[in-house]
Amino acid sequence: MNNIRKKKRSCLCYVCLCLVLLGGGGLGATVLFYNTQPSIVLIGQTKPEATITVVNKGITFKTVADEKGCFEKELFNIDADHPNIVTLYAEKNGIQGKKKVLTLSFPIDVETLTVSGIILDIPKSVAEITTPSCNNSGDLNDDGEINFKDLSTFLFYWGTSRCEADLNRNHRVDFGDLSILLNRWGAVVKDADK
Repeated sequence: MNNIRKKKRSCLCYVCLCLVLLGGGGLGATVLFYNTQPSIVLIGQTKPEATITVVNKGITFKTVADEKGCFEKELFNIDADHPNIVTLYAEKNGIQGKKKVLTLSFPIDVETLTVSGIILDIPKSVAEITTPSCNNSGDLNDDGEINFKDLSTFLFYWGTSRCEADLNRNHRVDFGDLSILLNRWGAVVKDADK
């Protein structure tokens, strides 16, 4: 794409040079042509050497992050008069990160829109994910007894995946966990049970 753009620029420069040398067709005016093709430059960070996929108007572009995880991609198939919806995501070792969707509009009289600070996260592989060690006893405040204080803490974590309150380990704090907590109600918890 850069070679094509360079050829266009050199052809346009040649036309401009000819018009200047010929005096603008004998009228004494000089006509200048510009390469007015607008572009968007995306600059961001992801995992080192990850592949970044960018989709704009159904056209897919790919680039690779450097050894520090930095990437830059310039897009030319854009519309300066309407918002551009650009989707991008990073992928490494067969694991794809969450897609980011950017809606980009051009300010007046801007040929190149630069968007920096894009962070593309890639989740850890299954082999790298470790389950944190949590108190699975139901004694959420570590006072040695399952009581109203634990219920209060449990309700605070309701609907989350907080491991201390996720007593059945299904990655959400819900009625199953409440059932386990109420079943253990009043129990005295020893350090070995935690």
